[in-house]
Amino acid sequence: YKARRISQRSGGTLRWQGMATVAATAIIFSVSIVPATTLHLFFLSGSGNHMSKSESIRLSQTTYFLSTLNIMSNFYIYSVTIPSFREFMKMKLSSMIKHVGQCLHVRQVAPIGDSPDTVEISGL
Repeated sequence: YKARRISQRSGGTLRWQGMATVAATAIIFSVSIVPATTLHLFFLSGSGNHMSKSESIRLSQTTYFLSTLNIMSNFYIYSVTIPSFREFMKMKLSSMIKHVGQCLHVRQVAPIGDSPDTVEISGL
C-alpha cells in the first residue's frame, strides 16, 4: 500500500522501475536455475550414469556457475533499474573512500638512522 502511494506521487515512474526490476530478476533467475534443474532431473532419471566422471564434473561445475549468475546479477539489475539504489551506492562508496583515505593518511617524519626516506603511516 505504501509503495503504491509513493509510486502515484512520483508520476508512475516508480511503477515502471519496479516492473523492470522484477522482470529482469525473474528472467535471470529462470535462465540461471533451468540448467541445474535439468541436470538434477537428468541424474535422477538414471541417464547420467552413462557419462564419464570428468564430463559429469564439468557439467556440474557449469550449472553451478550459472546458478550463481542470479546472485551476481542482482546488484547490476538494481543499479540499472533503480536510481535511488545508485544514489545510495554512490553515497556509501564515497563514504568508504573517504574513510580509507583517512586511515591511510601518510605523513613524512624525521629520518631514522641511515634511511632518510622513512615514512610513518598514521591511523593504523
